Amino acid sequence: MSLTGRLSPLNVNTLSSLVQNIGLGINNTATQIMGTRTSVSTETVPGSIYNDTVLIHPKNITRYAYTHSHPAYGTILLIGSNSIPVLGLSKPSTYTNTYTGERTSYGFLKLIPLLAHNELYVKGGTLSLSDFVSTFNTCMSFKNTMNQAISSLNDSTTFLEGVYSNMDDLVSSDITGVSLSTFHWGQDLIATGRVIDLNTIDTFGNPDNLLKSLYKNKAMTKSVNLALLTSGLDATTINDILNGNEVTFENQKAIYNAFNLILGVDLKDTLIAINCQTPNLDTLADLLDIKKLFPNSYSTLTVPVYNGFPNPTNSKTYYPIYVDGGVNTQVLNQYGASLRNTIPENIASACEAFRASMLQIKNIKSANIEKFSQVVTHMENVSNLGVNNTSKPTNESLINGALPLMAKGSGDKGLYLMTDFFGSMTNIKYEWEELKNLVALLQTSTLTNLYIGMYNKIQDPIDSDVNSYITQINTEIENIYNTNRVLADRVNTLYKKFGTLLTKEENARNLALTNLTDLQSSSFDIIGFMNNIGQLAQQTEKYGPAEVLESISDTATIGGNSMIGSLREARNAHRLGLAGLEQDNDVQQENLNLPPVTGTVVVDRGPLAYVPAITGAATTKGSLAGSPYTALIPNHLNLFQISNVVSNSILSPEEALAQVIKCNCDCWD
Repeated sequence: MSLTGRLSPLNVNTLSSLVQNIGLGINNTATQIMGTRTSVSTETVPGSIYNDTVLIHPKNITRYAYTHSHPAYGTILLIGSNSIPVLGLSKPSTYTNTYTGERTSYGFLKLIPLLAHNELYVKGGTLSLSDFVSTFNTCMSFKNTMNQAISSLNDSTTFLEGVYSNMDDLVSSDITGVSLSTFHWGQDLIATGRVIDLNTIDTFGNPDNLLKSLYKNKAMTKSVNLALLTSGLDATTINDILNGNEVTFENQKAIYNAFNLILGVDLKDTLIAINCQTPNLDTLADLLDIKKLFPNSYSTLTVPVYNGFPNPTNSKTYYPIYVDGGVNTQVLNQYGASLRNTIPENIASACEAFRASMLQIKNIKSANIEKFSQVVTHMENVSNLGVNNTSKPTNESLINGALPLMAKGSGDKGLYLMTDFFGSMTNIKYEWEELKNLVALLQTSTLTNLYIGMYNKIQDPIDSDVNSYITQINTEIENIYNTNRVLADRVNTLYKKFGTLLTKEENARNLALTNLTDLQSSSFDIIGFMNNIGQLAQQTEKYGPAEVLESISDTATIGGNSMIGSLREARNAHRLGLAGLEQDNDVQQENLNLPPVTGTVVVDRGPLAYVPAITGAATTKGSLAGSPYTALIPNHLNLFQISNVVSNSILSPEEALAQVIKCNCDCWD
């Protein structure tokens, strides 16, 4: 299959086969061992696990007892259950679904081929592979949706462990770590206009940083330039600074001093250019003073200290930058070293703490300050919801309660596998061969003879007391267990696995396929399935879609082999794509597109009737001077090809001139 969405020859074979209900079926190897069961009342093929072992006898006894309403039927269903259940075909303890009525009349193991039949014959009766692929698609969707949620629940038990701070930070991308009062801080941010350049937030507080913002926003007024010159900076130095060259401490001080000279009308003119509407600014230097920059929210600003070990405040402890109107002494002690030689100490500490807090926000340096300000204003917190008081963002008690209700698949940590929906049909989940071999090793001639005697006894209408046989058989199975403890434990473990798998498979299908009675399918479902074959083919994990499809493909048919071929082909398409290559296997009619010769394309109707086409092709035989672009315009866009089909705007020279005269005659007067 190519990656164009068109079908390949193998896809066509598969599609054609599926619409004729050919190509998919119950795995033949599994069928040979487990046999078939086409309804609760009908077994068509016993299977080698019965024909080749002692199990043929308890199966026949159980079925006879049910069909003749024998009073010992319930007791027969429990033969061997206390020692080696498989030798009595009683259900394993791990099978927890309802086990009564005619479903049980062939013994536990016959529930599996019955489910396999129901998986293939979705609504019973005549085989419909459109119904089957419809359920396959539904189960795939169910698996993907459930597994995403189950994985999130499982992952949440360790998610952010050791680095989680609080839920407000998590839901706000750490914006609330700068200020929990996001509305008031956001309003202050909006008022600052374009003063702050988030691209350089890691150097916020440097006077040259503000200078570059002014230049970037065309706010370098005459008064700013004059103030810079007055402070001792020459034009060359100013240009070097604006071009990103390294700035000395002396020049930083000079820039800051220049900003202090911008006040009054000059300040107002500069602020207009950067759309700064912050009130009560005295000088341009106030734009480096956090307290002046955020007059309504500066007291809410915080800076984090990261904890190296478990702490009541989790991974971060937040400290206010300002306390009682002044810079927090803890902030003064820890921040400001890089700025204290250029701006006042308290302003330097606040700026450096603010930049550290801002840098918590993911991708902050790529954000636009005006957009950021609007977002901050309308950010919501969860402080009133009581969800902050844990060391992890998720509630462990809730997770532990939810997982058993959702994670019911047979995969790791309860994830669903495709065999949880179609395992009975395949030969990849139930280890039939191993089970058969273990039964053959454990069976004894005594057990066989007891079963034969019991079967004869149960058919005797005069004396149908079979309880003594049941007792003897249970005793013999217990003897087998005690004599062959290792093998018995192996078969019991395997049999319990069968019980678990069947329980999960039945339950998974009941959850995913809630109403099969009203299922309506058609060839459209098969087309959709084939269109998705490229994705299915790549899911090659154990017990996944690719393995299931290959296991149930009928290799005795062209359709089944084409299904397997389609899966391989799709994987090759993706492999080739990794190298920039592609397959050339789209099924479509290839039209030979020969370059048209000048004068050979003649239209017999419409505006181009009998107008010879000039194509650019050579007019002299053998000449190599013709244009290489004569076939540039494809047929579906070629006016000579479509002028008889669609309307167009072709004007003859006379019509074109008349149109010009009509439109422009007034202008010529």
